[in-house]
Amino acid sequence: MSIIKHESNDPQLEAVRRDGFTCDVERSLGKNADLSSPVPIAPSGSEVRDDTCVLHRDARRMEAVLLLVVLGVLMVTMPGFIYVGDAVSVRATSIAWLNTRSTAVLASYAANSGSRGQYFFEHPRTQQWTTKYGIANIFLYVPPLALEKWISGQLPVYEELDPRQYRLRCLVLGLYHTGMAVLLAAYLFRLTLLFGPRPITSMLFVLTAFFTTFLWNYLRAHTLEVFQVLFFTAMFYHLVRVHRMSPHRLSDKWVWPHVLMVVLFTSFLFLCKTLYVLLVPIVLVALALARPRRAAAKRHAWLPELISQDRGISFLSLAVIPLSLAVSFLLWTNWQRFGSVLETGYGQWEPMSEHFSLDVREALYGFSFDPRKSVFLHFPPAIFAILLFPLFLRRYPWEAAVGGLILLVFTLTISCFSYWRGDWSYGPRYLLFALPVASLPVLLCFEAPAGMKWLRPVFVVAMIPVMAWSAKCQFVVNSLEWFTPFRVESTLDELGADGVEGLRRHTYWTINEQLIALARADASTPLPTFMKIKLPLEPYAEPRRRLTDLLVINFLWWDLMRPVEGSQPATANSTIGSLKDSVLEK
Repeated sequence: MSIIKHESNDPQLEAVRRDGFTCDVERSLGKNADLSSPVPIAPSGSEVRDDTCVLHRDARRMEAVLLLVVLGVLMVTMPGFIYVGDAVSVRATSIAWLNTRSTAVLASYAANSGSRGQYFFEHPRTQQWTTKYGIANIFLYVPPLALEKWISGQLPVYEELDPRQYRLRCLVLGLYHTGMAVLLAAYLFRLTLLFGPRPITSMLFVLTAFFTTFLWNYLRAHTLEVFQVLFFTAMFYHLVRVHRMSPHRLSDKWVWPHVLMVVLFTSFLFLCKTLYVLLVPIVLVALALARPRRAAAKRHAWLPELISQDRGISFLSLAVIPLSLAVSFLLWTNWQRFGSVLETGYGQWEPMSEHFSLDVREALYGFSFDPRKSVFLHFPPAIFAILLFPLFLRRYPWEAAVGGLILLVFTLTISCFSYWRGDWSYGPRYLLFALPVASLPVLLCFEAPAGMKWLRPVFVVAMIPVMAWSAKCQFVVNSLEWFTPFRVESTLDELGADGVEGLRRHTYWTINEQLIALARADASTPLPTFMKIKLPLEPYAEPRRRLTDLLVINFLWWDLMRPVEGSQPATANSTIGSLKDSVLEK
């Protein structure tokens, strides 16, 4: 956080450098400003948050190091398999748009993609099928798919990819998602600097959030979650910057761009997923409350008359108009794609329309203690963030209130639906978008207040082993093909093993660790159990072979080491539909 300390003898000429930011009052007011005129100042010795500043050289260097580390780790661990599911249907629609300039996919393709309404929606009047997911998702995948089409000259859907095309798409999507992750790292790094830590602390925070939590899986997976985390983090960053404007720096040329960026990223979010429309009233209230005390300033000619200072229009006024237009565009796209402005695309999938309840106890318990959906198991920084939240609330009441309200609203809303688990995915993915921002209180353990000097060593000593253990768990999950735990469950059931249901009480990394240990064990060792699940006594070789065959490394560089001929990288994901059906039936 950059600070301007105002001294009573000369408050206007003071330039400040602290940690990662460099600020200059004269630059803010303008070179030709009348420095003899009164400027709103704080009492002597007090601190005023400032936000119209640039990164200091040390922070820029640390940011560059961070982005290189993130880029390097994600390049080395780039997945060798395309993650099937929601994003595949989105990309099928993107492919249709690139090939035909229409978002309608073939009816035969949509009919063979899961149950009715699971991935695609049939327009009630035109009988055209399109992905049920947000309109923005379709065009987010246009750039990488257009690059693939330019390279190979063709753009088949996922199911029609040959091995060479599969590798090319996996590489293009991997590079694209890596770029999104690097951009997210930059935003999260700059957001943390607004809360006062040294640049090295901000870098460690970002690396911890990226590579010791289940966020790592979604940074490398070809799914939609990385876009949502990026847009929300960017929105919150610009929202905080609006709030941090100092009274003497309220020139519109500094404030309004941040307000517009808040509006832009909020719109991106609910155009990706309709549920995020819940952010609109929260953002508008936050902008209204974030409007700081304005200083006298002359009108800026480049601004429209509507938002000139003479008219006294607030941040809220500027945000309402574009947000209203974005919501109107969302309703119009619903009408065009689904036949009704109020249809979100989920109405034709029976499980989504059946189960809604105000009883949120099961979901709240699951988000807390379920071995496969617990926030604390999959995002350990949240544990320390909760412990430090009271201190964070006292120091940053506005930021804590806005961030906490958003997390609370979405947690309770998602908990009302039976699909709160987001099954066939890793961790509590529906809450992932807000977890990096919600973990900002962790920064306070590196900046212990007076009288609490014990806070820093206690939290650091506690965090190091927890984060090291979590990083190992995330690597184990990411190193194998994602559906491996589900395949293990299906294989054990086929072998007639007893107690397969108990496997669902284990985390994904535990199953993967046991599978790796089995592959490394002596082949002559009897195998009466796997994770305390009783296996058939005879023959031992069959269960061992069936289980070890599921060990598929999920790194692109590993797959590239194998020859293309005879290699079918898509086969690992080709039976996901039948696998889901078999497990769900049981």
